Amino acid sequence: MVTIIDGDTLRSVIDNLPVFVYRGFPDWSISVAGRAVRDLTGYAPAEFTSGKLTWREIVHPDDLAWLRERFRDAVKIQTPSLTTRYRIVRKDGEARWVEDRRLFSYAPDGRLLFVDGVLFDVTDLVEKEEALRVSEERFRKVAESAHDAIITVDPEGKVYFWNFGAEKIFGYPREEILGKDFTLLVPEGARDFHKKIITQLQEGGDSPVVGKVVDVEGLRKSGERFPIEISIAPWGEKGKTYLTAIIRDVSERKRLENALREERDALKKAKEELQEKHAQLQRLFSLVEKAKKEWERTMDCVEDLIFLLDQDGRIVRCNRAALSYLGRDYREILGKNLDALLKTHIPQTGTTYGDGKELFHEETGKWFVLRVYAYRDEKDDTVTGKVVTLHDTTDLKKAHQELEKAYEDLKRTQAQILQQDKMASIGQLAAGVAHEINNPMGFISSNLGTMKKYAEKVATFLEELTSLVEEKGNDELKGEVKSLARKMKVDLILEDLTDLVDESLEGAARVRKIVQDLKSFSRVDEAEQKHADINECLESTINIVWNEIKYKAKLIRDFGDLPQTKCYPQQLNQVFMNLLVNAAQAIEKEGEIRVKTWHEDGNIFVRISDTGCGIPPENLNRIFEPFFTTKEVGKGTGLGLSISYDIVKKHGGDIQVESQVGEGTTFTIRIPVVEGR
Repeated sequence: MVTIIDGDTLRSVIDNLPVFVYRGFPDWSISVAGRAVRDLTGYAPAEFTSGKLTWREIVHPDDLAWLRERFRDAVKIQTPSLTTRYRIVRKDGEARWVEDRRLFSYAPDGRLLFVDGVLFDVTDLVEKEEALRVSEERFRKVAESAHDAIITVDPEGKVYFWNFGAEKIFGYPREEILGKDFTLLVPEGARDFHKKIITQLQEGGDSPVVGKVVDVEGLRKSGERFPIEISIAPWGEKGKTYLTAIIRDVSERKRLENALREERDALKKAKEELQEKHAQLQRLFSLVEKAKKEWERTMDCVEDLIFLLDQDGRIVRCNRAALSYLGRDYREILGKNLDALLKTHIPQTGTTYGDGKELFHEETGKWFVLRVYAYRDEKDDTVTGKVVTLHDTTDLKKAHQELEKAYEDLKRTQAQILQQDKMASIGQLAAGVAHEINNPMGFISSNLGTMKKYAEKVATFLEELTSLVEEKGNDELKGEVKSLARKMKVDLILEDLTDLVDESLEGAARVRKIVQDLKSFSRVDEAEQKHADINECLESTINIVWNEIKYKAKLIRDFGDLPQTKCYPQQLNQVFMNLLVNAAQAIEKEGEIRVKTWHEDGNIFVRISDTGCGIPPENLNRIFEPFFTTKEVGKGTGLGLSISYDIVKKHGGDIQVESQVGEGTTFTIRIPVVEGR
C-alpha cells in the first residue's frame, strides 16, 4: 500500500531530520530547508525560503567558481546525482567543510527543474584527513632520510614502500622494485621460510621475528648474498596486513666479528696451551707470577683508560692511565660504579663510532672512543664482567676536522678559479667581438652619413632641374619630364631614400650601443678596483642577458640616483648576471622581473625580484652553499650563487633572500659606498 504524504507532513519530517535537507533551483534559491540549516549555517530556514538569501551567497569565495563549474558540467550531461565537498561561510564568519549529495530532476526537454540535496558537516573529517596526510608526509621524509633500508610489503607480498636506504643497500631503484615480490630480496633457498613467516603475520598469528632484531641473509640485485639485521612490524587489519621492515647491512660488522672470533679463537688456543704447560711446569709458578706482574706494569704503560668491571658494573681493576685521568686513588674508585663515575668526568655525549661510542669532554676539549668487551670465566666461559676501554682520539679528531675544512676550502677555491677563468674567457671573447664589430660599424656609419648628404644634393639638383624645365622648356619637354618623373616615381624614391638612410643610421647607433655594452660588461682591462656607476653596470648586464629574459618576463627598471663607488665592476656584473638569469629561469611562461636601486646611509642597494616558482623553505638556507643546486644534472653547477655571495662579501656588503613558493623570490644586495682613490 502506498501512503501519500502531504506537504505539511513532509516539511515536518524534513524539519526534524538531524541533517540539512533542502530543495534548490537553477538560480541557487531554496524553497525547502529543514531546521538543521540553522545548526549548520547559523541562518534561519526562512532566510532561504523567503528568497532573501541564496545558497551562492554562503559558499566560500575560494570554492564558488569551482562549484559552479562542477554544477554546470553535471547539468550539461544530465547527471542524475552529484556529490561534492566544499566550504561554506556561516553567519558568524566561521568557515566549515560540507559534503553535498544532490539528486537532479529534469524536464522532458532536458531543462533542470530542481535539485534535492542533503548536506553533512565534514569539517572534523577534513581536518583529520589533512592531519593524516601531514603525518604520512612527515613519515615519508623521515624514512627517506634514513640510512637503513625501510621497506613496506602489501598484503599480496608486493613491495609497497622503498626508501633511499633500501635502494643503496639492495641496488634496486625505486621504480624497478615497487610492485615486485619481496622474495627478490631473499636468497632462493630461504624464500619458502620467509613466505611462511609473512603469511603467519598477515593472518594475525604470532611470529618470533616481531619486535625483535633477527640476523638473516639478503640478496642484492647483483646476486651477492650478504648478512642483514631485520626488524618487522605488522600493521593494518587482519587479512589486509602490511608489513614494515627496517633492514641494516651488517656485512662490515660481521667481517669484524669473524676477525675478532678468529683472534679470540687463536687467543683461546694459546691460553689452552699455556694451561697445559702450566700443569706440566708447576715449578715455574714463580716465573708466571713474575710475568703477571710484568703484564700489569705493561697495562700501566698503555695510554688508554682500561677498566675491569664485575657483573654489576663496579670497578674491579684499572690501569694507571685511568687513575691519572680521574685524579683518584686506586682505593677511592675500587667498587665504584663506572657509569656514575664517567658521568662526572666524561659526560655521555657523542655518537656511535664503529663498535664503540664517541664521547666528548667539554672542559678539556678531549674526544674518547669507549668500547666494552665481555669478560668471561676461564672454566665455563660464562660472562662474569666487562672490560671497558677509553681511547683518546683528540689528535685524530682534530686532524680529521682540519683535513675536512682544508678540503672544503680547496673545493671552494678551485670552483671560484674555474668560474673566474670562464668569466675572463667570456669577457675576452666579448671584447674581441665588440672590437671586430666596431671597425666595420665605423665606416658603415660614415658611409651612411655621406650617403644622406649625397641624397640631399641629388634631391636639390632634381628640384632645380625641374624648375629650369618649367621656366625654359616648351610644353612638349615639360610633358615628357613630368611623364618620366611619374614613371620613375622620383618623388617617392627621394622621400623613401631619406627615410631609409635615417633608419640605417638609427640601426647603426643601436649596434654601437650593444657593442659598448659588451665592452662595458667584459671590462677585461679592469683587474683592479675603479670607480663605477652601479646603474650602468646593471644596464650593460641587462643588455647582455636580454635574450634570456625577453621571451619570459616583462622587465621593470626602477633606478635611483646613485653615487659612484670604488669596486670591481666586472665581478659585480657577474653577480647581476647570475641573479637575472636565475630570475628568468624561475619563470616558467610569463612573469615580471623588477630591478630597483637606491642609496641609503652610505650604502648602495640593488633589489632583483621575480614572480617565478619560488624557493622551498628547506632549500632557502642552502642556496649559497658551493655545489648546491636543485637543477637537473648538466643544467647547473651550484656555483653561481656561492660565487656571487663571495663577491658581495669581498666588497664589504651582504646579500639577502626572501622567497615564497609559487609567488617569487627577491634578492637584495647591499654594497658600501667607497669614495677613496
